[in-house]
Amino acid sequence: MTFVSGFFTAFISTSRGKNRGFLFAFPLRKWGACTLLFLSGLIDAGAQANGDLIAKLPQLLPERCAMQAPDAMLAKLLRQEPVPEGIGSCDACVDHFYEVYAEQLSKKTDSEFPDTRKFRGALLECFQTCFQYLAEIHHHNGVKHYSSRIPGQLEWILYHAATQQYSGYTEFGESDVLANAWMDDDSKYTPVLIEQIALAIGKANAPSRLDHFDKTMYPILKRALSHLAKAEESMTEDQKLYFRRYLALFITRFP
Repeated sequence: MTFVSGFFTAFISTSRGKNRGFLFAFPLRKWGACTLLFLSGLIDAGAQANGDLIAKLPQLLPERCAMQAPDAMLAKLLRQEPVPEGIGSCDACVDHFYEVYAEQLSKKTDSEFPDTRKFRGALLECFQTCFQYLAEIHHHNGVKHYSSRIPGQLEWILYHAATQQYSGYTEFGESDVLANAWMDDDSKYTPVLIEQIALAIGKANAPSRLDHFDKTMYPILKRALSHLAKAEESMTEDQKLYFRRYLALFITRFP
């Protein structure tokens, strides 16, 4: 909200005429209300789109989302004949599906395990920022699309982590033979060790760009770890170890 209001304020201040911009009829003091109405319309439209998809697909009820990871559920829906309305394989369609999936499953997570709300936001920021770091290293395209799907993937992990009392392993996406090694219950990852793993991968993939790595990539990694530290302020020791293992797996499995 502050960003948007600031943008319009800056635009108007450079326009000719006192307190006038491209609509000319609105004094500056009324822009706040206009911005609120504009953003409210966008939010309402997004909520309506989500509600429409949920109404069409009983598979997206919270109880059903808890039974299947988002990638597996989407793949199954795409194999149906005909493909359900609102489901598609284009990037925008997949992004929307993951958004609704995360929203729906979070209702069940919060109902059964309300403490999850204390660290979900910071943990999500950690994974998404970590992805930015990995995408920078690997020159990955489609960053926005993949990042927008992380909430759905993480919500699946959050719910099943709690049901398993933060032990064992739940697939984060497709199966991986190496996952068992990274997710072993005896693996005692610390933030320092995770940073060392990420640094080793980063420098191995950017040997000719170490100056760029130090100035651009490393600060992204530090932000990711700061989000992890914030999330861990509200976690038990078992929760910390569990999600650190997932973060290590997330780093090593990309791209």
